[in-house]
Amino acid sequence: MEYVLRTFSLVKTYKDVNVVDNVSMNIPRGQIYGFVGRNGAGKTTLMRLVCGLINKSGGSFTLFGKEDEDRDIGRARRRMGAMVESPVRWLSFLPGGGMTGSEGFWNILSAAASACPSLCSSPSPCRACRRTPY
Repeated sequence: MEYVLRTFSLVKTYKDVNVVDNVSMNIPRGQIYGFVGRNGAGKTTLMRLVCGLINKSGGSFTLFGKEDEDRDIGRARRRMGAMVESPVRWLSFLPGGGMTGSEGFWNILSAAASACPSLCSSPSPCRACRRTPY
């Protein structure tokens, strides 16, 4: 069977707190997979790991058969698409959203400036920094 993503005991730690804790999964090609869990469960962090936005603390993963340590992992990442943010932030850019490009730009900068230093996008205090980013 061909897998798009396989994770093997994947771990991400912030300040001695495992926000992704030994996650192992196999997502077969052609399947739709969703992450469901409470705020701070590690869903966004897992996607950031796979997208290469943050570094893992332990474990490994393969993406389209390429190991995460492989020099060609970037080529595998170009085959995927992900929006690792709160979708509601982007609704204003949809037609009829009523916000000009510059207003949207400043709102995004404002959200980024107030975001958790651990790259958390949770509206409740994250397990890493215990701070509400909004």
